[in-house]
Amino acid sequence: MVVHLGGKIVIITGAASGIGFAATSLFLEAGAGGVVAVDLSPDLDANLSGVKGEWGDQLVTVTGSVAEDSTWAAAVGAAMAAFGRVDVIVSIAGLGIFKPVHEHTEDEWDVVLGANVKALFHASRHAIPVMKSQQSGLFLVRTVRVTRKSMSPAYSLLYS
Repeated sequence: MVVHLGGKIVIITGAASGIGFAATSLFLEAGAGGVVAVDLSPDLDANLSGVKGEWGDQLVTVTGSVAEDSTWAAAVGAAMAAFGRVDVIVSIAGLGIFKPVHEHTEDEWDVVLGANVKALFHASRHAIPVMKSQQSGLFLVRTVRVTRKSMSPAYSLLYS
């Protein structure tokens, strides 16, 4: 199957490594007009240097936590400044602290919710007004499939 993005402008989170890193290259190869790559890693620019070398000004980076409103303001602002629009948000960044729920500290729980839930709130606040003004836009959110078989008893309790 051949996918062509027809010059769409994409913001991809979790871009410093793994699936987000791969998605950054793949979206550009599939015809994205530009990608804003977002990650909290201080190595974001170094990790994407080869991609930047190949795609030049079609790749812009923003270093920051997706759990922070200021990161989304910067990402959407960078897309608007460099490309004049935002067509797609690809939310790949996320994290988990793998231990039973009852052993989490409140700070740990806040970090998990910030990266996995609050990030989409912040993204929505900044990207949806732009998408509404364009009369188009799309959010692609990575999901995690968890089955009872793979969950600890503490996580099973949450899904009972």
